[in-house]
Amino acid sequence: MSRERWEAARHYLLDSKFAAAEVKRSQCHYCERGAVIRCLDCLPRQFFCGECDIAHHQQHHVLHNRDSMLQGFFQAIPPTVRVAKDSNGHHSIVQQACLLPIALPGSFCSCDAGSLSIVAGRPVVLINMNGRFDLSVPRLSCTSCGQQWEPAVRDLIASGLWPASLSCQTVYSLDVFASFEEKQIIAPALSRYAFIQMLEQRSLRFGRQSNILCVSDIRTGEETFYKDVFFAKDEDVATFVETIQMEMKGKDLAKQHNISFFCTDQMCRYWPYLERVVGQFKDLGNLLSMKPVLSVLHAKAHTTKCETVQRGRTETENLSSLMEELNCSEEQKMHWVSDVQQWALQDSNKQRFRIRKTITKTKKQLTEAISCYNEAVTILTDKISCDGSNPDVAFIWPWEEHADGTILLLTESLILGFV
Repeated sequence: MSRERWEAARHYLLDSKFAAAEVKRSQCHYCERGAVIRCLDCLPRQFFCGECDIAHHQQHHVLHNRDSMLQGFFQAIPPTVRVAKDSNGHHSIVQQACLLPIALPGSFCSCDAGSLSIVAGRPVVLINMNGRFDLSVPRLSCTSCGQQWEPAVRDLIASGLWPASLSCQTVYSLDVFASFEEKQIIAPALSRYAFIQMLEQRSLRFGRQSNILCVSDIRTGEETFYKDVFFAKDEDVATFVETIQMEMKGKDLAKQHNISFFCTDQMCRYWPYLERVVGQFKDLGNLLSMKPVLSVLHAKAHTTKCETVQRGRTETENLSSLMEELNCSEEQKMHWVSDVQQWALQDSNKQRFRIRKTITKTKKQLTEAISCYNEAVTILTDKISCDGSNPDVAFIWPWEEHADGTILLLTESLILGFV
């Protein structure tokens, strides 16, 4: 039912998706001038003119993902560009410097706070779960004494960042490491290279430079997260296989080493295959003395659907074998299926007919007994009232009704015993 509703709503969902991509003339939510920037991270006030975009995003919300509306469609732009308006009223994309969002000191010299100014320092690359951001390190300068301040490694760590090197040309958000660890626990086979490719794709999606590998000291041949727990080294596996092939035959493996359990992924598919092989080669019967065990990794993915599909295939194969033995055609099979369905339907109808007949017979006997009882008693209050006393008319007896607090319900056995 759920799938049918999704199918019925497919066209509506697609139309809504295309309609959402249409650029409409909108006003800035802050000054009511024509909007040229959309930022979904700023919902519900997502439309900006060029000036309000600078005031809102250049310093306070640098990491928001913005879209330009100049080309008649929503085009993702990096934080290092903005929309400027010339003297003729034409809009264009220009470059701008954006500062790395970190905690700034209240003061670093004894001069008044009014003498401090903040400018863009050296370039720095920030990498978080949304990909790569090309920013600038903030630099504080004092116009009175001439001192300057730039964040050190301690300041970066205090702001939730981690330097890729002591030169701090690249910094990572600590959330990247936490997310990578969680993914490694859920999917141990996920490599760092694949994780970085995901970050690169997110950078491209939001209009930023995507190259992360060139700024990261990452080796693609790193060891797995669960070393020697779930995954053995390739060279160890190759050595083991070579030893087995040289020193013993496969059919004697379980017998010589007293192996009781056989564990591997896709056991639900491999074990039936092994049974068919042993059926053809009787000398391999020792292999079936082991008990099949499903590995931990495949057990998590071994859902009811996998078992149902495999059971369906097995039953289909059994049916095909039976048809071959009986020399039965497809037409005969369908004829048999139709006969069985009709028989089941008729049998079910007969069962319901017998039940209804018994109920009608019992009601008729009870009605006759109540009528005899009412004729025998002389006091009106002692008579039993029964609506629909005609035995040929189907009516609802008191014990068949639901209690509503006002009707005295009697059980069938009590009435039969009383009369």
